[in-house]
Amino acid sequence: MLCNSFLSTNHKTWRSRPIIRFVRRLRSVGLWLLLAVCVRTAFAQTEPGEFRFIATADVHYGAFPECRTWFDRMIADVNTMTPRPAFVLSCGDLTEIGSDTELNGYIASAQALQIPLYNTPGNHDVKWSSLGKAGLRDLFGPLYYSFDYDRFHFISLDVTVTLQQYAHVEKGQLDWLRQDLQAVGRARPVILFMHHPIGRDKTYADNQYEVLKLLSEYNVVLVLQGHEHTEQQWNENGATLVDVANLYGNRTQTGYYRILHVKDEAITMYSKRSTETQSLPRAVIDTRPARRRGRVQWSEPPRPISPGSRQYRAVATVAGAPMTPDYVDRPITDDGVYWNGAYQFSLRTPADADSLLKMRINRNSAFLAVAFQARRVDGTWAAVDWQAKPADDMQRPDDGRVWGDLTLRVPRGTTGPFRLVAKESSAPELNAYRLWLVNDREEVLDTIDVGNAASETAHQVVVTGRIRTETTTERYPTAVRYWLDLNYTGGRQSMTRRPDGLWEAGIDTTRLRPGRHTLKVQLIDDAGAAVTDYLTFEIPSDTVRPWQTLVTGGGVQSSPVFTQDRLYVGSNDGNVYAFDAQTAETLWAFETGDQVLASPAVDNDVVYIGSSDSNFYALDAVTGDPLWTLTTGGPIFGGAEANEGVVYFGSGDRCLYAVDAVTGERLWAYETGNLIQMKPAVRDGVIYFGAWDNYAYALNSSDGQLLWRTRIGSSIYYAPAQMTPIVLSDSVVFSAPTGVHYRLDRQGGQQIGETFPQPAGSFGYNAGILDGPTLYVVSFGGVVIRYDMSPAAPRELWRVPLGSQVVNSGLALSDGKLYTGGLRGLALAVTADRGAPVFDHQLSAEGFIFSAPTLGLGRLYLGTLDSQIYALSLER
Repeated sequence: MLCNSFLSTNHKTWRSRPIIRFVRRLRSVGLWLLLAVCVRTAFAQTEPGEFRFIATADVHYGAFPECRTWFDRMIADVNTMTPRPAFVLSCGDLTEIGSDTELNGYIASAQALQIPLYNTPGNHDVKWSSLGKAGLRDLFGPLYYSFDYDRFHFISLDVTVTLQQYAHVEKGQLDWLRQDLQAVGRARPVILFMHHPIGRDKTYADNQYEVLKLLSEYNVVLVLQGHEHTEQQWNENGATLVDVANLYGNRTQTGYYRILHVKDEAITMYSKRSTETQSLPRAVIDTRPARRRGRVQWSEPPRPISPGSRQYRAVATVAGAPMTPDYVDRPITDDGVYWNGAYQFSLRTPADADSLLKMRINRNSAFLAVAFQARRVDGTWAAVDWQAKPADDMQRPDDGRVWGDLTLRVPRGTTGPFRLVAKESSAPELNAYRLWLVNDREEVLDTIDVGNAASETAHQVVVTGRIRTETTTERYPTAVRYWLDLNYTGGRQSMTRRPDGLWEAGIDTTRLRPGRHTLKVQLIDDAGAAVTDYLTFEIPSDTVRPWQTLVTGGGVQSSPVFTQDRLYVGSNDGNVYAFDAQTAETLWAFETGDQVLASPAVDNDVVYIGSSDSNFYALDAVTGDPLWTLTTGGPIFGGAEANEGVVYFGSGDRCLYAVDAVTGERLWAYETGNLIQMKPAVRDGVIYFGAWDNYAYALNSSDGQLLWRTRIGSSIYYAPAQMTPIVLSDSVVFSAPTGVHYRLDRQGGQQIGETFPQPAGSFGYNAGILDGPTLYVVSFGGVVIRYDMSPAAPRELWRVPLGSQVVNSGLALSDGKLYTGGLRGLALAVTADRGAPVFDHQLSAEGFIFSAPTLGLGRLYLGTLDSQIYALSLER
């Protein structure tokens, strides 16, 4: 039973694909009625307020045959669970490359699941898919959405970026999230699931700061994420964030998925392989509202200590009460003593008397050492006396296992959490931990079972618990630490509390570029819990001056085009914009039906541009009025080339189109083997382009007849599909993520000479630029190389590292300078003659760049994912 929260079938296509026929058959048997039934019946519970659900991630259906096996086994495993889980959350990378075949297989396998399945996309679902996000919505419905179950509110976020591996939450989705949370209120517990992790030192989502600040205002208790293929857990603003390990494992062993058991005010998480009978406990999460918060604001914004100094001084006001609830519940991993994520338990300790904690351990060999510790009020750990029966006195059940009892006295007034460390030799089985909390008369007050875990050689087990704490605002925060920028330059640093209560830091900005920067500030209370806030500041530049920002309603992946004092660009909000380059005024905006990633072509006062809604538009450049529209069978991601009255462009339906520039009449279409993403190059009646089918093509421009095609790269990951080819007099240069350039004969497509350069980084992501016999290219790793293309074999003249990755940006050349956009919001320039640095400027603290630069009126224009096009004045 496929009980997705979303499914529809209005995908535009010029041919009937197998997956579309498959979905239509599902609807024909009443899938929507089936959905309503499963939502009402599969959620039935034996006890109100108690239920289980499943979280999985990174199925990668299609990566290799075993991926289907692991997915099918998990489904079979879930179907046999008693009591039955309420639903399954799948946290992205459902497939390997988002192809029709893989999506078809994923949906077909999911039919066997007898409970609802909620999906969220991952980067592998959108990076190479010819369907695009529009196609995924046609198959699965909204890509971000929410639903309620029991007392919980569940939210799925789409953090993927079309055609990219990175993460971003679009402005429209953030607005929706804000409204959704406002409707839920601040008390109801919220659980999010998405693909890329947020809140980590390694930044996947460029605007994670904005997302986390929004979430901190509500009772977000749990965030489930994938992508990293590991099992990890951390805390951000009172929420537990969890990496759900990959399901697809390897060729011989499946990965893990999570079982989450909701009962009373806690969620207990377990990790499970479908090939194993045991579930490993990971954590206990408190779902009560976090009643205490912290905040940070600048008292004195960062400023140079002296004129011209790169040493900055910053003073912040840190306010608020402790953000930890009355019961502290967190794993202890600071000292590195843990095993598979740390066991946790929750026991209430009387405030007016000492308590005894008893623990029974099922094992096959004697302990080498057992130690019990409890946290003092001052935050240090103190050893606590313990008693254990000798091994020869232990009871032996009929099954031959050995049980041992530990009795631990917890003094009155001790603050939590508990920490029990058991160090063992060999490889005994640790099958169960049963803990009792008793009073001084040894009357049982509470019990809990944790464990069911297979042990490993020479491992350590940490069990952490919680007891009532007495914290006060006077002791909060006990520490303030900070990181700089998306890459957290310099690592974690500490701020110092002054006598007047303000916190101060001397920020070394010598490693920072001029421009906007973000300070991540984390407040630590006396129980060790943290609240995070974010502050921004700017370092002025001596070389360039920010002029204006041109604002759109969504991220900008389209590369802007400057002509006649106007700037034209597409946006992920679905609009094509025209801006006045003199005043930054928005002249007009034309709305399409989906994201506009393609770059415009402007010719004879007409703007030609494609959209992810599968349509190609001709717009009046002055008014924005539509002149004609051509509908294709797939999303259009690449730019168009207008040449001698004909416009050429590729589509997700795998075809390259030739269209009459005046009437919009389709002249011809040539079908390849996969998505066409790049802008084609036209020269002397021949069209050159590459596709994600690994072929470089040359077509006759008059009738679309194939002249030649040459295979490049061993798989889709190495296709010559992104960089527009460079056409020389006798050859054409294609680049692919193989790390080299390929020089092909223009007449027959044969490779001329050796590939160049020898492996030195990936060159298939950015368009090069030709200036006479000189070719300039920039690699994925941010290395600019200058070649002399006049000799028979290209000769490298110089190479210069920029210190930043460059992804789908490329180069612009003007006045002897080369310009590009660094991935993490950077504007970069070097001299064209020898690669000497001119400037590097941080445009945005939150905004990846996947857009090529353009120049006009003495300004550099670069679009970013923070919905803006930044204009820098190049003349001081």
